Parts: sequence; C-alpha cells; structure tokens
Amino acid sequence: AGIYHPQKDSTLKVLNSEIEGLSGIVVKGGTVTVEDSTVRGIGGVDEIDEPAYLNSGFSVTGDGIYLEANYDWIADIKVLGAKTNVTSASALAVRKFEPDAPGANIVIEGGTYSTDVSEYLAKDAVQSANADGSYTVNK
Repeated sequence: AGIYHPQKDSTLKVLNSEIEGLSGIVVKGGTVTVEDSTVRGIGGVDEIDEPAYLNSGFSVTGDGIYLEANYDWIADIKVLGAKTNVTSASALAVRKFEPDAPGANIVIEGGTYSTDVSEYLAKDAVQSANADGSYTVNK
C-alpha cells in the first residue's frame, strides 16, 4: 500500500499529495482525510486479492482507497476537494469491507473517481458520470 493506516484513535490527513501502491491507501483504524490529492491503486489482476479480514496486515485489493473494518474500533475516511482523483487499475476506486461493519464509515464530498462511489456520498453530494467512464462528485 502507498499508505497503510491501522492505528486506533489516530488522525491522518493527506493533503495535496500523490499516493500510489498496489492498493493506494488502506485504512483499518483512526480518522483519515484525503483532500485535493491523487490516489492510485495500481495492482494488476494477478497481483490483487479479494477482500478478506486479516488479523495482521491487510488484503491487497488494488483499490484506490480500501477500508478493512475488522478491528473493534472506529475507522472513518473523508474524501473531499475538487482536485482529488482516486483510481484503480483493476479494482474499485473506493471500497469498504464489510459494507455493513459498524463504526467504519466512508464519506465522499468531492473529487473524480475511476468507478462509481455513489454508496459513499455525503448527504448533499452529487455524483455525475463523465464521458471517459469516470465519475465526478460535487457538494
């Protein structure tokens, strides 16, 4: 991962940055904010795995931003900024595993994404499809 953030009760802010890894950013705990940054999951199909709970480490999913919610603590991700661009070469731009995990949240307020992120939109955010197959979110 470009960034692996499993810490409990911690804060990470990614601002005006470029992050790249087989999975771009992997979060298992704390509060993470991504603003006006480029995040790329570059793992090819033969380099990535299906999401699974791991007690130590993480699943290399190839996602741009991946929240693996198997620790018994809060994990929140907020993504915003018109300059934010989150992509994946062979998986999802943004993913939460398991989707119904309590205490784990992804909120997207802005940016451009290589796949549909509508399930993570902030209350007042709107997603629109672009001609190139990407999606833009505005609030």
